[in-house]
Amino acid sequence: DDAVISLMNDGQTTYETYIAVQNELVAAYYFLRDRESMRRYNRKYTEIEYIANDPASKAVDGLIDDLQPKVKLIQDLYPMRLSEAEPKKN
Repeated sequence: DDAVISLMNDGQTTYETYIAVQNELVAAYYFLRDRESMRRYNRKYTEIEYIANDPASKAVDGLIDDLQPKVKLIQDLYPMRLSEAEPKKN
């Protein structure tokens, strides 16, 4: 719960590098969430999150009511807490 990943760049950091690092951090969270979801529900988190947020899923009776608590549990277990520190001056 208390873990926060803090990212700091400097004036030399390119935008491409900044985005690449951000993408890797988000991918790491999704990896952990997928792994836990597979363990608990035998289904990837990314799949159940997509279905739970898909408007077409509302047509399937009870599907969203079943998936939303699962999505919330996984998010609570692995909350995405990313922080950006002030850039270093060169």
